[in-house]
Amino acid sequence: MSRSAPSVNANARANRTGLYLGFLQLVFTLGWTTYVIYLPKLAAQVGIVPSAVIFILMSAVSAALAIGETGAEGKMTGLLFSALALATFARMAAVAGGLQKLPDYAPLLHWAPVACWLVAGSGLLVITASRTRRHA
Repeated sequence: MSRSAPSVNANARANRTGLYLGFLQLVFTLGWTTYVIYLPKLAAQVGIVPSAVIFILMSAVSAALAIGETGAEGKMTGLLFSALALATFARMAAVAGGLQKLPDYAPLLHWAPVACWLVAGSGLLVITASRTRRHA
């Protein structure tokens, strides 16, 4: 009887962990869906042609897969989608807080996507350069 008690506790712990991770995945999926639905509108607000959004996303995923070509494809793609989900939540928080209506924050919110793309692109270049040096 003492042998089955630890396995029951381990199963219960595994079930709780599975439910937690499933809920977390649902939250990220909903965030990503919201991001994709409103992304063309957000892109148009900063001067990017809305029809170019799909090409931007495809190139971002392709870059993540190319950077992780030595077995880290999942990590790099997960990092990309995590960054997009974080950007979605940050944008939702800014809109929910009404920051776009405040004149002091309007220029900041207008240029925030551009700054985020520059930081992300720079990060990808650094990761690529470090991996290239390691494999050369």
